[in-house]
Amino acid sequence: MEKLTHIYIQMKHLIKKLLREGLDSSGKLYHGTHIKNLEDIKKYGLIPDFGDVVKSTEMYQYYMDDNYINPEDRVEGVLFFSDNPDTWSYSHYGKTKNIDEAILVVVEKNDSIFRKMGDSFYDINGNEVESIDYIDTDKLPFFIEDGDYFSFEEQEPIEILYGDKLKNYISQY
Repeated sequence: MEKLTHIYIQMKHLIKKLLREGLDSSGKLYHGTHIKNLEDIKKYGLIPDFGDVVKSTEMYQYYMDDNYINPEDRVEGVLFFSDNPDTWSYSHYGKTKNIDEAILVVVEKNDSIFRKMGDSFYDINGNEVESIDYIDTDKLPFFIEDGDYFSFEEQEPIEILYGDKLKNYISQY
């Protein structure tokens, strides 16, 4: 048992190190969406919602079922991000990928963005948290998966890439 505890502690330290270093040290995160959302994003920024990818999951169906989750315990929406710009491909969930119909929204890492690693949740600085926006982490939507960056708050884009600009940006990676 002592050996397992030691391994667990080492894993926690490794996760914290990975979170601090991140895959993209530029301080940027990426959100992929469909071109149909371009004008709203230009006007309002990114607003937490449940997009097509989330709505297509079985976990979302359970989350919205009053028999499993009290409606008062649900969040109204969530934004997901990646540290990999290839996330533009999520704009076509369930369809053929078409970069001409995709948007890649770039945001700066900030204190309202969190990450799930293993069974734990971390702030953007790699500190483990027990609650986010006054919600205990055990009450967070269970479709937030290992490795996800996410936020329950609106995000202001620092750049919105589409068309040739997106293609040129992606070609750098």
